[in-house]
Amino acid sequence: MDADNQADMDRPNRGGRRLRTVQRMRETGCSDATIVLVTRLQQHLHARFGHAGTLRALVDHAITLGLHRQLGMPADIRSARPVDRARHVTQAVKRLSARLGSRRHPRGPEWHYVEVIVRCCCEEDIEGELAALASLWAAAHGDSPVDFRGDVLPTPTLPVLDDDRLEITAELVVRCAKLEADLARSQADNALYQGNLGTAIRANRVLTRDLGLAQEELQAAQHDEQQARLDKEVLTRMVTCENRRQVRLQKRNDDLVRFIAMSLAIANREVRQTSTAIQLMDPVQTVVGRVLGEEADTKSLSGLLAQTGQHVLRLRVTASPVRRTLALYLWICWYQHDPSTNHARLAEEVGFPVEPVRNTLTAGLLHPPLVVAIAEVVGADRDWVTRLLKQAGVTSVLWPLPRQVPRYQQPEGYGS
Repeated sequence: MDADNQADMDRPNRGGRRLRTVQRMRETGCSDATIVLVTRLQQHLHARFGHAGTLRALVDHAITLGLHRQLGMPADIRSARPVDRARHVTQAVKRLSARLGSRRHPRGPEWHYVEVIVRCCCEEDIEGELAALASLWAAAHGDSPVDFRGDVLPTPTLPVLDDDRLEITAELVVRCAKLEADLARSQADNALYQGNLGTAIRANRVLTRDLGLAQEELQAAQHDEQQARLDKEVLTRMVTCENRRQVRLQKRNDDLVRFIAMSLAIANREVRQTSTAIQLMDPVQTVVGRVLGEEADTKSLSGLLAQTGQHVLRLRVTASPVRRTLALYLWICWYQHDPSTNHARLAEEVGFPVEPVRNTLTAGLLHPPLVVAIAEVVGADRDWVTRLLKQAGVTSVLWPLPRQVPRYQQPEGYGS
């Protein structure tokens, strides 16, 4: 089968073929006379067998009428096996389809095919129709028709189909066929456009609904974003206020530690200058009382101030002011870094027993290595601890190398 036949194939039912349109015959190179001839034959075929399976129905009817030999089929086709009969019918359909306006047969079918189509389709005035088609066939082939027996048929002279009328008739038939084809395409396009319009309308409704939902979600998201922004601003203000409060609290604690340490150092210097062996009033107690107040209730205080006041009462009264100052300073630094003031934990950190650590922090013991170890762990000022130890009679102070055990971290901004 050639490419033109393959392109024109259509199977609305099993074995069916769609006849070619005028536009398709023009594209294959058929002349106007051939187009008029084939179009007239197609009209007979459609009128007799309909638009579905036309050529197959024609072949079956030709077998019934005994005209199958003109279609190139064996004479004994009626007694052939069903498989062979179906094969011969299919081949006959292909031959008919190729001769009705294909590229391989631009002049149309041979005359015996025309005769078979007319005799199978027309029931009245068969000879008159053959005479009219003979004139069209002669115009298409440029020769007189020959029937299937090989006899040359005379070309009838039809007044209504002379040269001028034939040209006019062919042109009108071609135009009519083109208009019908255009109308069919327009109707098909219109149906397609209507379907597309319906689809577009439904899609528009869906998009409108989705747009409404998207707008609602957008409004909700904007509201949530605005609320989150307000919450963030409130949280930022709260964090800022808390940071400022912590800064003020840290500064107050640092100032308090510096003030107590400075006051205790001044008291110690006053004791050395007066060279008084026995003080009627303990200078450390006097300074702390001046800071906290003579009649201050330590239970009403909070934080470092209250704890310092309570620890002052635990200091060994018989110890010298320097030792009491050193013990109180170490304890303040320890409390700054570990408010739990767990002696067992501190003893584990410095590597000494618990009891010597407790005695050192209450001015009951002055063991330089232990003092240095405690000062290193709690982050005390090395210079000041060294000065206090020398004032207490320790001639040389050896600070250890950096330890590998965990240490308390000294807060930023803390000084001597």
